Amino acid sequence: MKLAIFDLDGTLADTIEDITAAVNHVMKHYDFPMVTNEAVKYMVGDGIKELMLRAFPEDKREDPDLLAEALLIFKNYYNAHFCDYTKPYDGIITMLDDLKNNGVRLSVVTNKNEEAVGLIIEKLFPGYFDIVIGNSDRVKQKPDPSSVLYIIEKTGASPQETYYIGDAYTDIYTAKNAGVKGIGVLWGFRTFSELHDAGADFIVKTPQEIVSIIGEAK
Repeated sequence: MKLAIFDLDGTLADTIEDITAAVNHVMKHYDFPMVTNEAVKYMVGDGIKELMLRAFPEDKREDPDLLAEALLIFKNYYNAHFCDYTKPYDGIITMLDDLKNNGVRLSVVTNKNEEAVGLIIEKLFPGYFDIVIGNSDRVKQKPDPSSVLYIIEKTGASPQETYYIGDAYTDIYTAKNAGVKGIGVLWGFRTFSELHDAGADFIVKTPQEIVSIIGEAK
């Protein structure tokens, strides 16, 4: 049995505008400098705590009370506006359908807050994924492999037949740490060089290439 485990932001869905809007909602609240979509592409990937710290002015990053308040403001805004602009990337739904029709099991592991993950998956990808794991106090963040290994165990797949798919170096390191093949995607937030230097087994330009890679693997 083959298993495909996906990152979410920058891999399945283009979420950057809604994330940036939520970050800027926080920045405006504190009268901090606004951030751009391009800047936020390099702030995401390690959970919302790191996202906030990276967006804060340097002299504000050591204040735990400020961070705690900012995280709450961010979550409340984002959970109300998570799909103002967010949508699946072109070809993603067809890819998921093709993989499922070929008997591939599908799951998600992301460092995105689990509440927001649940909202997006339910809205954009209902019924596609067997197991969805977001960031919470109960799990270790990527590139720790424990969530990927948990899904492998629960689905009965083997590491040799498992692929982890994402758009950033964190995703490729996660695949390596779990002993599975890593597929880097170029339609997301990061670059070919980042994925190549991280050691991706495959780097793809279109979702349909993922179907070919997994479908042709023996």
